[in-house]
Amino acid sequence: MSRPLLLGLDDGTTAVKAALFDVDLHPVAVARRRVASAHPGPGLVEQDPLPLTPIHVWQDKRAQTVVDRMAGTEAGREVAARTGLPLDPYCSAPKLAWLLEHDDAVSGAVARGALEGIAWRVADIVEAVRAGVGVDALRVPVADRIEPRRDARWRSDEHAGWRAFVEAAAGLPA
Repeated sequence: MSRPLLLGLDDGTTAVKAALFDVDLHPVAVARRRVASAHPGPGLVEQDPLPLTPIHVWQDKRAQTVVDRMAGTEAGREVAARTGLPLDPYCSAPKLAWLLEHDDAVSGAVARGALEGIAWRVADIVEAVRAGVGVDALRVPVADRIEPRRDARWRSDEHAGWRAFVEAAAGLPA
C-alpha cells in the first residue's frame, strides 16, 4: 500500500532543490542540482538556454527600459498600486516584452503561436494553489504582477481581467 507524500520544489537562482516528506513532515529524500549562471554584461544574468533564448533570471535588468515606459503610464502606476510593489524588471511581463522587442527567435515564435510565455505559466501556478496544491506559491505571482495583493478589494469581474491588464501595461500583444 502506498503512503501519501509531500513534494516540495524550489527552482532557485543557483540550484533546483526537491524535498520529499512523509505525512508527519519527516524528510524522506532530498536532492539538489546546481544551476550555472552567466553574466554577459553589467546587469545581465542568464542561465542555460531554452530552445529559443537564454533564461533571463530575476536579477537581470535588461527589461528596465520596458519598466521605465510602464512607469510613465496610468496602467503602470495602477499595476504598482494594486500589487503594492514597485515596477521592476524582475517581473515576467516586462521581460517578455523586452524579448519580443529584441529577440527575433522569441518574436517569431509568438507570431507563429508557438510560445505562451512565463506569465501564463505562473498564472497556472495560481490556479493550482487555489485548487489546494500549496499556499507558498502565491508569493511568486504577487511579485510577478499576476495577482493583486491579498488585502486588495476587487470585484470578481475586475480580477478576471487582471492578467490581461498587466500584460497590456507591459506592451504585450493580446
